[in-house]
Amino acid sequence: MGLGKMMDFTFMFIVITTLVILNFSPLAFSTYVNLTAILSAPNVPFISFLNLLQKENVIEILQTQANAQTGLTLFAPDNAAIYGNKVPWGNLSAAQQQSLLLFHALPQYFGNTLSDLNTLCQLSPVTTMAGGQYTLNITSVLGAFYLNVSGSSSAQLLGAVKLTTYPTEVYQIDKVLMPEAIFAYSYGVSMAPQSFMLQNFY
Repeated sequence: MGLGKMMDFTFMFIVITTLVILNFSPLAFSTYVNLTAILSAPNVPFISFLNLLQKENVIEILQTQANAQTGLTLFAPDNAAIYGNKVPWGNLSAAQQQSLLLFHALPQYFGNTLSDLNTLCQLSPVTTMAGGQYTLNITSVLGAFYLNVSGSSSAQLLGAVKLTTYPTEVYQIDKVLMPEAIFAYSYGVSMAPQSFMLQNFY
């Protein structure tokens, strides 16, 4: 075989191999994730959280990450959590409000499986999209998963939204996460551990 033919064969082999890898990649089968549509869907209790994301221009950041190669994991406080936590938004700067909202997101996909959630527990503390000083501890107690901000503040992971598609996962949580990097004191009392089974909602 001549040198020219060998080079042609090598080139074709590389092209075919690349196409095969792309065709069998999970991202090749993924569809565009519209985060706004997911958070505003009927019977999904995240409209208050979405309004905050839009008001502080954070939704665009999360939307881009939702379709990035590494994906997005979003811990979305439900409407009751937004109204019940009494976050002093008016006392926070625009930068602090953005950081607080980005504190609810991880720049990596962790799906609604016990394996992925247990991996999150093992990796804790994990850095959120708010930056290096904004970390979360994910723990499991008697089958329940908690997002711990400090010793006396935690939110329970209630379940995942069925409308989400790879590479994005949206989990419902029962409290707004209050990062210590912004708030110098603790908020609320952590919930007592309860028996919990992973669920898909909506």
